[in-house]
Amino acid sequence: MKKRALSLFAMVMAMIVFAVPTLAEDANLETTALFIEYLDEEDYRYSYEGFLDNGFECIRMAFRGDNCDPVVVLHFDPDEDCCNLRVWNVIEYEEVMEPVILGVVNELNVKYKFGKWSADDDFSVTASLDVFLRPNEDMSETLMQAIQILVQVVDTCYPELEPYRE
Repeated sequence: MKKRALSLFAMVMAMIVFAVPTLAEDANLETTALFIEYLDEEDYRYSYEGFLDNGFECIRMAFRGDNCDPVVVLHFDPDEDCCNLRVWNVIEYEEVMEPVILGVVNELNVKYKFGKWSADDDFSVTASLDVFLRPNEDMSETLMQAIQILVQVVDTCYPELEPYRE
């Protein structure tokens, strides 16, 4: 019974692992396809989310940090000239903490030129970075560097936000 369960588990995991590279065929925008090709070549893990209602093509990538584990959501613009990077819900906070959070977010925006912090209407904090793109051979490396910068900023700033977490 254990052998059968392990065999089934191994088959499911293999299907998941080998399914990821085929997702590049689903990408419609050239910028998205180039980036997915790069991710596949470099063995990065990602999740292709497809198109959103606003026309943006979406990829999700999870990272491990020292202070938190950011999930970066990439929104590729249909005009193929930029990619919006977002780390949603860095923390969620209680409504009464909003004035304090606005102060912390403003301080973080002054400290870091890469990455913009915002307190959202749903009482969560978002980190973002918008990247200008040109679909060429350097695009994917530049985008990956921007992602790594945003992840580092979020991980570095998390201890300043954590005390206010709901």
